[in-house]
Amino acid sequence: MRRAAHWSILSLLCFFGIQQGQAQPAACLADDLCTVGEAATVPEMVGQSPPLTNVGNLLNSERCPEAPVVVAAETADERRLGCSAAAEAIRRLAVCGIAPRKPVRFQIMSEVRHPFSGAIFGLFDTKQERVLVTQEANVPTLVEGTPYAALPQRDFYRSLIIHEAFMQSCIKT
Repeated sequence: MRRAAHWSILSLLCFFGIQQGQAQPAACLADDLCTVGEAATVPEMVGQSPPLTNVGNLLNSERCPEAPVVVAAETADERRLGCSAAAEAIRRLAVCGIAPRKPVRFQIMSEVRHPFSGAIFGLFDTKQERVLVTQEANVPTLVEGTPYAALPQRDFYRSLIIHEAFMQSCIKT
């Protein structure tokens, strides 16, 4: 928990405190997270990512061309949205000099259930090292009666994927 709080604070400071062009020393802070000397671009990170492992078991999966991301979903539209949103999260982290060592793995499914409660938007499965996200069509029932219901659905859903991609990129498993 302390590490997650550390990264949340670090990410806020990074987004608002580091000036463009300011070089930072390279350092690996965890087994699966490195900070790089200068902000990396997504194409650079794709070339540096290790080979994708344990993704063959995801049906209808697609490796995203613009980022080290694999998205498994029923439709091509869901895979495109997943790739686009996850790539945006990785680009935002790169501005802070943070690059995931492992590819971000997403599975968009009809429903995601919390292990100790009911249906939820999504979660990072630390055992399988992948993000599970509820399909966009099933999100309205989850946001009903909450402040999230007032937000444009596609924007909210995209932000959900960005959040989960950020979490997988920054949490050590």
